[in-house]
Amino acid sequence: MEEKRFRYAFVPLFATIMLTWGIPCFLWQAFWPDEYSSGLILGLTSLPIALGMIFIAPVRVRAASLRCHNFWGINRSVDWDTIESVTPFKLILVRYLRVYHRGGQPLWMPLSVDDEAGLAAALRASPEGPVRRYFEGA
Repeated sequence: MEEKRFRYAFVPLFATIMLTWGIPCFLWQAFWPDEYSSGLILGLTSLPIALGMIFIAPVRVRAASLRCHNFWGINRSVDWDTIESVTPFKLILVRYLRVYHRGGQPLWMPLSVDDEAGLAAALRASPEGPVRRYFEGA
């Protein structure tokens, strides 16, 4: 199987970042203005954060491994046979599959990607294991 890449879908990612980061920063600026407009500046960082995650943190499905990021945004690869379990998780509008594996922190595989059907098909074609069982049951 050749490597397949899937990037975050922009709208749910940007909306989630705005709801968790941007809007609170804008409210901070509205109610506690300061001379440096800190809340406004921080709120405007939502767009670069979203674009950075889209281009820096794609999901990569390979014949031998899965590559995505952990909670801290660090990309990691895990072999299919080291994956022990998966758990779905939703953060406002972005759906994830937390991938628990031997030897490290769980990976956060975004399911809200630009080609959700393609991701599901690629993972149904992966070797037998928790990820494949999740997508065959979905």
